[in-house]
Parts: sequence; C-alpha cells; structure tokens
Amino acid sequence: MDTPSEVDKVGWYQYGAKAGEMGNVVLSGHLDDLNGPAIFAKLNQLPIGEVVTLQRKDQIATYEVVSVNQYRVDQVPLASIFAATQASRVQLITCAGPYDENLGYLDRIVVTAHLVESN
Repeated sequence: MDTPSEVDKVGWYQYGAKAGEMGNVVLSGHLDDLNGPAIFAKLNQLPIGEVVTLQRKDQIATYEVVSVNQYRVDQVPLASIFAATQASRVQLITCAGPYDENLGYLDRIVVTAHLVESN
C-alpha cells in the first residue's frame, strides 16, 4: 500500500473494506514533509474514545478509537491490519519515530477504531 504523493491526501487500501462495511478499512497518510506537518501529523495524539468520521459519497461512518500504537517498521502487525475480519473497523497509519536519511521514519503509528454507526 502506497502513501499518497500529496501530503494533504489520505490513501485507501483498495482491497480492504470501504467506510461503514464489515472488515478493515485501511487508510494511510503522511506525518510531514520538508514544508511541515501533513494530514496525519497529530495521529498519535488521538485519545481512546475519540470519534473518527469517514464520508464516502452520501454515506457517513462513525468510528471510535480503541487503540493508538507505535511500532518499529519491521514489527507492525500487518496480518491484523490487512486481514479479512468480521469486525468493522478502520486502521489509520502514518510514520513516526526517528528519521533515517536512507530508510525514512523507522516507526509507524497505527490507530484502530471500531464502527459505531453507519448510514
């Protein structure tokens, strides 16, 4: 899954669920760029219980944050993020941690939120 080239856009994993559907809706966005903060700059500051709203055409899906975790790149639980599931949740992902000129950011923030309402 690629992160969008524009820092104010969010990428959606096309093989996952869509907003409001059963399964994992996986979205990724940038932490920052050379000009400053990007769309997910404060992702790691979302408190448990915070409401996240996704809109797709006329449908609005509301999710509640249940976890905010930081992992080293090689320890991100990809299987649970991208796996088929009967849960209805959104996974928000961005970079974090120390920055290496050759490797980029060494960590990832993963926010998980469960569907509360969809119309």
